[in-house]
Amino acid sequence: MPLSGDTVRWSPETPISNNQGIVPASHSTEHAEPGYYAVTLQDANVQAELTATERVGVHRYRFAEGAQRHLLIDLRSSIYNYPGKVLWSAHPRAQRRHRHRNARDPRWAPGRQLYFAMRFSAAMTGHALYNQEDDPPPYRGFKPPGTSPRDTQSLEGRGLEAVLDFAPSPAPLIVNVALSPVSEDNAIANMDAETPGFDFDGVRNKTQQLWRTELGRVELHASPAMTRSFTQRCTTP
Repeated sequence: MPLSGDTVRWSPETPISNNQGIVPASHSTEHAEPGYYAVTLQDANVQAELTATERVGVHRYRFAEGAQRHLLIDLRSSIYNYPGKVLWSAHPRAQRRHRHRNARDPRWAPGRQLYFAMRFSAAMTGHALYNQEDDPPPYRGFKPPGTSPRDTQSLEGRGLEAVLDFAPSPAPLIVNVALSPVSEDNAIANMDAETPGFDFDGVRNKTQQLWRTELGRVELHASPAMTRSFTQRCTTP
């Protein structure tokens, strides 16, 4: 979730489930077409745009001029959310341009691990890692580097959240988010192969062309009204 301002409204003392830090969006600002979605987050004054390749999602966030830019990452929430759904997750060391984590989830494939890699078009200026689990298991090993959320370089648990900071800039912040069911390295490899740079519009155009190619396989015999409706819904440029 992109946030803006000198301070992040959400704090580690107030869980995300209490809607602190959640940014509302109006359906009136939505725009959707094959391979593209956009919406304006009013309170944060951020325009969010999304597109994707087969294995990589590409986000583009346009912040107000001069605004402090933040990204809030919540590894606890997911569809059909309930306590204990995420069995374990990890925030490995925050790096200059990418970070990655994995999570085990007991949904349709119990115990499966999901691997993600995220890469940013701008360098982070700061970060904070938190574990919001109500009753974390005792840890008997060596503590990871860092003495506070702002300087902790890695974190593992079942209630992880992070706030990533970026300096003000007139350029949009582009985030590439790659997936792999195999490993973090494979997620990064997918990102390198499918989105080697930060060309949001190039990815969008390529994805929409793939959609049109697949749609061209369809042969429709219907009334003029239904044909027109089908064409408008499926081929909007």
